[in-house]
Amino acid sequence: MRTSTFAAFTIAAVLGFSFAACNCGGGGNPDSGFDPDAGCIRSTFPCSVTSGSIPCCGGATCDTGGSGTSGVCGAQVCKDPGESCQVAGDCCGGRNCINNICSTSTCTATGGACTSGTECCTTICNGTCQAVPGQGGVCKVLGEACDPSTAGGGCCSAVCSGGACSPQFTCRASNDICTGSSQCCSLRCVIASGQTVGYCENPSGATSCGVSGDPCSTGGSKCCTLACTNLGTGTTICQPTLGCRVQGDTCTEVGDCCGLTAGSICSTNRCTNGQSCRPAGNLCGKPTVILADGGINCAPLPGGAGCFTTSSETNCCNGNKINGQETTCRVDTGGIPRCFGGVSGSCPNGYTGQPPCCIDIGNYCDFRDQCCNGAICADGPDGGRQCLASQCKTAGNPCAGGSECCTGLQCLPSSEIGNVCQTPQDGGACTPNGSNCTSAGQCCSGICNASGTCGQQQQCSPSGGSCAGSGDCCAGLSCILPVGSTSGTCGVPDGGGGGCLNAGQTCTVGGNGCCAGLNCVNPATNTLCDGTTVCSCQVIIG
Repeated sequence: MRTSTFAAFTIAAVLGFSFAACNCGGGGNPDSGFDPDAGCIRSTFPCSVTSGSIPCCGGATCDTGGSGTSGVCGAQVCKDPGESCQVAGDCCGGRNCINNICSTSTCTATGGACTSGTECCTTICNGTCQAVPGQGGVCKVLGEACDPSTAGGGCCSAVCSGGACSPQFTCRASNDICTGSSQCCSLRCVIASGQTVGYCENPSGATSCGVSGDPCSTGGSKCCTLACTNLGTGTTICQPTLGCRVQGDTCTEVGDCCGLTAGSICSTNRCTNGQSCRPAGNLCGKPTVILADGGINCAPLPGGAGCFTTSSETNCCNGNKINGQETTCRVDTGGIPRCFGGVSGSCPNGYTGQPPCCIDIGNYCDFRDQCCNGAICADGPDGGRQCLASQCKTAGNPCAGGSECCTGLQCLPSSEIGNVCQTPQDGGACTPNGSNCTSAGQCCSGICNASGTCGQQQQCSPSGGSCAGSGDCCAGLSCILPVGSTSGTCGVPDGGGGGCLNAGQTCTVGGNGCCAGLNCVNPATNTLCDGTTVCSCQVIIG
């Protein structure tokens, strides 16, 4: 994996303030995991998602493995009293950070009386707590008291939880407090001379679009990815793309950006094209659908009338136009219109994800829809982005033991001879891939092809597997990435989402399990899932 000095953060799972809960009861018994001072259950201890139960500490979520109501509290996303900190925003519930240790007291908001900086949420005291220089108090920073009845509580993060401004993501929002650039979604922390704290800056100019992880308004027109999604925190954030970063989004090196082979540039931590046309992986404005007879049509809006259009141009590099429509501009697995590239004499419409118009295992890729047979596009053994082979067996595939199956599945008897990877069935065994079916509900995979046979799910990475976004990970897992990087490993979410499926993850008919703001869509046709092919949760672009 490409090395990085930045702190790890979860791209597709957002910090959890839609509190999961635990039925462990009260008291201070350490074996129960209950923390009587904080009134919550500590990480790794049993919990439940039933109504009225005790929450996990530190904004962590209760990981149920994608099914049932019982699970285990995940890793905390803020610090409890006694743990190390840099600013009050690092501590849970607005508690203060004194001498780099989270205390039991709460920090004082900007304008409140103080005798030392240790009392202030901003750590700056001059008789009263001062705003971060340059930030000017335009919004409340992490840890400051807020009113949850108002929109976002006036917080920079737009999340007011437990009466204190809380993170909207594991990177910090524009204008929020920071002590280093590695904490910011923008990768830019502006610290005035003589100060130890600053604010996260989102630069002006051509790259002023909202970066991945920053709060946004529904519709996403201000996001670099044009996608604005609520993944469980109670606010909407700019949704990252799978694979390479698009023009304007954050980068730590040129290899993070789309169009590495087409002159892309990473300048001041922003991706730029380096040319007038849009290289593979970048956004495009009018996505198309390739019809079975070889013709093309505009991509329909999922679940509604009309054609999919965005504010982006549709001048794809290495493109192919038919009757004025760009055939290489299509919607990817996560619902983002992108230039696919790969046009050749044998592949006039570019990469399709199926041989011969796809990228083989081990070769360079921009995003996973270019790879053959749904392979994942993430950093490989050589440190560069490439198509990677599946690391586990999805539902419906034959198995000899549970360790072969993807996260959340078990190796159980099927309705026919032998065992297959599947979610435990209440009404009996399910039908394996390739067997006859009449409805999606009969199939272990949840896919009954138009031909009347159970079909394959999309490949996914298990815990510890490579990923470029949570859409690459199996259900119940999120992609944990270094800030600004495009490749990481799948793991248990730090919180948020309530166990819902993120953009790009496999879903079933009706969209069951997709996070708020996502549809369950057939990526090939951009229509709502009908159970006849693999479907994924897709972001709704306004």
